[in-house]
Order: sequence, then C-alpha cells, then structure tokens
Amino acid sequence: PAAAVLFGAVGAALTARVGRAPAIALAVLVWAPTGASLAGLRGAYRAGVPDRATLELVDFLAARPDRGIVLAGPMLGHWIETYGRHPVIANSIHTNRAGNNDFARFCLTAEDPLAAAMLARRHVRYVVVGEDLLLDIQQAALALHVNAGRYLAPSGEAVVWTEAGRRLILSRLYFDEGKGLSRFRPVFASTVRAESPPGPRYRVYEVAEGRR
Repeated sequence: PAAAVLFGAVGAALTARVGRAPAIALAVLVWAPTGASLAGLRGAYRAGVPDRATLELVDFLAARPDRGIVLAGPMLGHWIETYGRHPVIANSIHTNRAGNNDFARFCLTAEDPLAAAMLARRHVRYVVVGEDLLLDIQQAALALHVNAGRYLAPSGEAVVWTEAGRRLILSRLYFDEGKGLSRFRPVFASTVRAESPPGPRYRVYEVAEGRR
C-alpha cells in the first residue's frame, strides 16, 4: 500500500540522515495503531541516552523559571519530563493515549484557531519542534488513520513535503521560524545543527500570555 511505501521511505530517509544504530522503542506501540508496520522505523529513533542536542534542549527547559506544560513529540517526552522537569502532553513511555493523540492532532493542524483551542484546553506554555518533525507527521497520520500522502510524498529515496504539509502549524514553526504565527514567541534554537533540512535540531516557542 502507498502508506507502507511512504512509511518505509520515511524510515529509510531518517536512517540515512541520522546515521544511528537501529533502535526501535517498544513504547511506539502505545501510540501507533495496532498492526502498523515498524519496519520503516529502524534507525529513526535515538538510543537509550539523550544526545547533545537533546541535553541542550532539556537543560534550557530546566532553567526556565516556570514549570509550564510542554507540547513535544512523544520520543522527547521522557527526556523533557525527567531532565527538563516540565510536564508534557505526549510521552512514548506512558499509556496516556489521549495525550499522544492530542499531539498527533496538533501535528496535522494547519488552522491557527484550531491550534489555539487545543493549546488553551491543554494549558500549553511551550511548543518544541525539531528535525524529527517528518517522522512525527507520519506517526500522527498513522495514529489518526489519515492518509499521510496528503502531507508527505516519496520522491525516489527521499521524502518531500507537499503544499498541505508545509502549511501545517508545526511545519511553519520549524521551516519558517513561526512567521505569521504571532501567538508563538521563539525562545530557543539548538546550537547543534541538523543536516537535512539545514537548521537547528530543535526550536522552542513560548505560547504568548493571553493567547493560550
């Protein structure tokens, strides 16, 4: 099926780009729908210790004077909660399916009012977006039974963003630095650089007071 081809292409692209040893997190099964193939995810997830970019991210969050709720990908949730000392919406090692599904819905949101409603309902203070966005979008589509091909398309051995994919809120936060999204204030960008797409490994945005 096209979804399986795209899923495999995403995994292959990330494996080639990240270049880390294969490490499939069992907890992904909590988020992914039952029966979803995990073959394409080999190499996409980091091993059981945080890398330098992740440590830099959690150190930044730990130094913040508040303990606001963080919206970030499930694979970052554990590190943010444990080392960054912030509560998270999504986490790959818990069974809070509602939180993980809310993150998935946010991933596929292109309308600012819909994003604002979700942020307000969950009292989100920080949004983290990073180079794993492509995988987050793919997993969100699988979790919500949506055709990922609307947002991502295989192109040879690569995966490219469709026009609809580039309109997603998280895509605009990562690729366009939040231009035109006034409720998000940039507060952090990794010094560790991603290769593809080029840019900071992670960006953090604070949701403006009165706009959550």
